[in-house]
Amino acid sequence: MIKEAAVPASVAAKPGEIERAASYQQAIKKMIQALAGEGLPEGLEVKKTWEEIRLWKGSRFALEHVLTGHSLVGEQYRLFNVSDAPVRVAEQEFYKKGVLAVSVRDLTVEPGRSTQVFVVKRNEGVR
Repeated sequence: MIKEAAVPASVAAKPGEIERAASYQQAIKKMIQALAGEGLPEGLEVKKTWEEIRLWKGSRFALEHVLTGHSLVGEQYRLFNVSDAPVRVAEQEFYKKGVLAVSVRDLTVEPGRSTQVFVVKRNEGVR
């Protein structure tokens, strides 16, 4: 799911490979592909981390990677099902203010398994 937003003129000033994409949707798609390990476009800062976030009972949720570009920030999370029943995941559950796109690798997570969640936001440092 991609929510389109206007790109401020200041974003075009110092584009990286993602920002040179032909459209806003393509830039977001390239960021999700980079998060999924399908090549790392130039101009992205990579930060590996492990920050656990409280999400739902019966789950563990942690931020694994952050890719920062001039206009977009991509976050890769790992969602673990620590319950004894399958968990259905809806991408809409991860939308909050500032989120442009969400992609979940597996929409059903079996007990003891995990999946990746990719979130793309506007780089708030860009004005």
